[in-house]
Amino acid sequence: MKTVEILSKINALIINTVDTERQRYFLHRFLLKDTPLLFVGPTGTGKSAITNSYLLELPRDKYIINNINFSAQTSANQTQDIIFSKLERRGKGVFGPAAGKKLCVFVDDLNMPAKEKYGAQPPIEILRQWIDHRFWFDRKDTSMLNLMDIVMLSAMGPPGGGRNNVTPRFLRHFNVIAIEMFDEETMKNIFSPIIDWHFKAFETTQRKYSRIILTATMEVYQNAIVNFLPTPSKSHYLFNLRDFARVVQGILLLKPSLVPDGVEGSQKITRLWIHEVYRVFYDRLVDENDRDQFFRMVKVRATF
Repeated sequence: MKTVEILSKINALIINTVDTERQRYFLHRFLLKDTPLLFVGPTGTGKSAITNSYLLELPRDKYIINNINFSAQTSANQTQDIIFSKLERRGKGVFGPAAGKKLCVFVDDLNMPAKEKYGAQPPIEILRQWIDHRFWFDRKDTSMLNLMDIVMLSAMGPPGGGRNNVTPRFLRHFNVIAIEMFDEETMKNIFSPIIDWHFKAFETTQRKYSRIILTATMEVYQNAIVNFLPTPSKSHYLFNLRDFARVVQGILLLKPSLVPDGVEGSQKITRLWIHEVYRVFYDRLVDENDRDQFFRMVKVRATF
């Protein structure tokens, strides 16, 4: 596979780990029982990617997939229209997916819709009405529209940063599964195959840098999380797996033909790594003390 193909697909790659298999297990079991399921966890833990990957593998003769990405501007009418776009009329006032199939609705960023004056989230309320009563009202003549053979999956991050608390009257219908941040071993299992594959094309003496870079990036990432905490004036000091992946993606830009054997090649690799961690982490720092601390942090780990 060419480097450009890896770069274009790295964000879509799913490396199977214990955590991903756990998530797939819950998806399988709850979908079989038509039970609503909600994954809650920090950004970059694979909630959406793994769920979408699983849904793509479902047999098309049994399931119809409907993805909805909520935002602060999503309305109840939009939510209703998106779901109805996958339904057919089965009889007077009865709607469902094509005969013999089930509609699987996956709602991502469930808690993103903005709250109205009295604290309700209209897109959430329209979904709650369906789960509570299995029908909606026609917006034209208020006739009852019964909905059949629909199962709901969803994912969201913890409240904060534009995400809101979701009413317990809606959450009570879901089996809630918490997804934790990946530990160091899991992250190495995810990124080691990618970076090792890339360095196979390098000179033998340079291949060792695949693991050295991975370890150094891990240390910088973990130190950034611990030392650069978000505050009201630094609310953007949020680091997750996607930042780690951006550093790795930058390293994959390095072509083996441009890295000679020996000291010169080692220096090129080191300079590129420093450049990437600076662009991903340092550029986000707004305080001079934080920048000095980051400089010292990288200086210690840049002695490859």
